[in-house]
Formats: sequence, C-alpha cells, structure tokens
Amino acid sequence: LNDLLRPVLGEQADAHRPWAEPFASLRHHREEAGPGFLPAHVELHLTVGSKAGGALDRAADALAARLLELVEGGEVRIEVDGQLVPLDYGHIAILCRASTSFGAYEDALERAGVPFLTVAGRGFYTRPEVRDLLNALQALADPTDDLALAGLLRSPAMALSDAALYELCEQRRRGEQAVSLWEVLQGPADGLSGDDGPRARRAMGIISELHDRVGRTSVADVIKAFLEATDYRAALIQAGQARGARNVAKLLADAHTSGIVGVGEFVEYVNGLRDTGTREGEARATAEGVVQIMSVHAAKGLEFPVVVIGEATYGRGGGDSVLVDPDLGVLLRVKDEEKELPAVYRLGKERSDDQEDAEADRLLYVAATRAREKLILSGIIGLKKDGSISKLGGWLGKLNAPEGLTLDSTCIDYDEEGSGAHRWEMQVDKTPVSC
Repeated sequence: LNDLLRPVLGEQADAHRPWAEPFASLRHHREEAGPGFLPAHVELHLTVGSKAGGALDRAADALAARLLELVEGGEVRIEVDGQLVPLDYGHIAILCRASTSFGAYEDALERAGVPFLTVAGRGFYTRPEVRDLLNALQALADPTDDLALAGLLRSPAMALSDAALYELCEQRRRGEQAVSLWEVLQGPADGLSGDDGPRARRAMGIISELHDRVGRTSVADVIKAFLEATDYRAALIQAGQARGARNVAKLLADAHTSGIVGVGEFVEYVNGLRDTGTREGEARATAEGVVQIMSVHAAKGLEFPVVVIGEATYGRGGGDSVLVDPDLGVLLRVKDEEKELPAVYRLGKERSDDQEDAEADRLLYVAATRAREKLILSGIIGLKKDGSISKLGGWLGKLNAPEGLTLDSTCIDYDEEGSGAHRWEMQVDKTPVSC
C-alpha cells in the first residue's frame, strides 16, 4: 500500500496548496500475511471496453468468480478473537466512490449466488419498483392527481408509451377549460395507436376498481390487489429482476406490519422517511455472512480482510456553470465574444479542480487502507486503435504512475472473439507482477 499510495499523494507539504494532505506512511504489525493469502496481495480485475458496452458488468462477473474462489476454496484463514477461522463473505467489502457503481456489482453477485448487503446506497424507498408502487398508491387514492397518474400510466404496470401519455395530456387542454388527466382517461381512447388504446382502457378499469377499495381495506390489501391485477411482480421476475421482486414483497410485508388503513397516511409516512434521508435496507435473505457494498465515505473507520475498490476508473465529469471561490468570488462559466472563457473563471476552475483532485486522493487512501490482507481493484479500461491503453480515468489513472503501478498494453492476451483481456503485466515499485 505504501508503494501504491506514496506517488499519488506525495510526501511534501505545499504551502500554496493547503488543501493537499501529504502521504502518511503505514507500518505493518506482522511480517506474514494471514494463512492462505498468497501473493499478489494487490490484485487487478480489469476488462476492456466501455461501461455502456457492458465492460463493467463483465468486470463485476469476474470479481464475483474470484470472491467465490477465495471463500469456497476453504484454504484462506483469518484471525478473529485470537482464533483462525475460514474466510467467509462477511469478511469482504466492495467500496465504491459513487452509489451509481453499486448496480453492476449487486447484479453480478446475485447471478453468482453470492450473498450481499448494500449499506445505504440509494435506499429501499428510492428503488424504481418501490417508487412505482408508492406512486400507484397515490394515484389510486386520488386519480385526479395528474402527476401520480401520469407516473402510474408510464410505469411497467400499465406500460403506456411516451407518445400515448403526450396525447392524453394534449387532450386535457383542447377544451375551453383544462380537465384532469383522469377525466380524459375515462373518455374514448382517441388518438392512441397500437397497444396503447387497450392498455389505457385496462388502466382505467383497474384504477376505478381499486379506487373504490381505498379507505375500506388496509393498504396491504390494496397493494396485493394491485399486484394481482397488473401481474407486476411476475413481470419483474420474468425480466430477470429477482431483487426487484423481493423489494416488492418487502414493501407488501411492511404495509402488513404497519397496519395502516389510509393510503394517504401510508404514502405520507413513507415520503416522510424518504425526505428526511432515512435509509432503509433492501430485502435480503440474511444480514450476516454477506459481502457488504458501500460507499468509501461509509467505510471510514472500518477494516475488512478483503477490500474491493469497485469501478476504480470512475471519474467525475463535466464542468460547473457557477464556481464560488473564497478569493475570486462568484465565477460564471460564460464565454466572451471570441468564445473564450474569462481568465478569472479559468483560474478559479483550476483551483477548484485541484482541490477536488486532492479530496479524491485522500478518499483513495481511505479506501485502500481499509484492507487488512488483500486489496482488489475492479474496473474497465479503453484501448486506442493501435492497441495501446487510452487515458486511464479515476483512481486507476492516478495509481498508474511510473513510481507505482504500471500497466503495459503490449501484454494483453485477447480471447478468440477479441472482446476481453485476461493477462496483464504490471509493476509495483518497479517489480514486475503478473495479474
């Protein structure tokens, strides 16, 4: 870790950059790694391609296979309370810089049958399938709520197209006085082509029937009736979203437990939890002996025998339209007549970027030093047309320095389809290591 991190942070303080924290060397408390932890103690699991092209999904699948090997092999031991015990999934953490990276690793672990738990993350109440159901409840309680009804119609439960929703909204405004979307839906489905006409009529029938139940039966009964009428949970399973189906079942169980009868009261209760930032974990089979997926910030103060830095090539992109500099004031990203940005904005942007880089370096130090026995970096790289490595982004780009870790694209060994790379030459502190 010292060899990897020293070139990134540097060892000398800079009075002109007070926000840059110099490297603090680590001291080991034993000479040997834990039983079964064989070199290399730093591993790279990289795939070639783009995130949009599925490269991160392939990297996550490779990582899941490696974690299965480490745990199911039964040879790796760690010390717990003075005793050696087999490594299990609860001794492993996947740390990501942003929660947007969680999905690829959650899906890969689920495909591999590896138990996992996402700590915080986007949260249970912000999952798409849970949002769909809460939105449906709001629309069922008050069909004249245009926003809730539009969300329900566009959701997979009703599956109206964007064009159909646009046409219905246009029909709201064609009379002398605008009417609610619900009134339009109750009329003839004029102008809706293809499957949208039957889907609109089906939606109207389901909403009318379930609206009559609101306030007369419990929220749990309304949700159950909605799921049965729309086959929403079955559709999630058929689409391969078993996690989504579990979350739907969890919301139904929570509604049963709450005992709340009023749909409005239940939706208000849930929205209150979401708005105040309360985090509710997603549905899992068990809470112990599972791989934990979390942000690096959430991992501060914790340590794990095996730590994975997920999507190590993640980087923040784009430019800020407005910058606030303590010395330069408020700076606007407005070009002059010659299409040039003002010099004062460029100066402020340079300082802002340098501060963000320094914070990213400190966060990398935190992430890497959470590992007690083995550090694994998972990510993706791009190649130029000549086969050389394109500019590496994120933390992998920072680590890929002459003094630290060096990736050599001449050692890429493609599979028969030419779509992957599975053998690399790297160096740590100028010592070649295969990975």
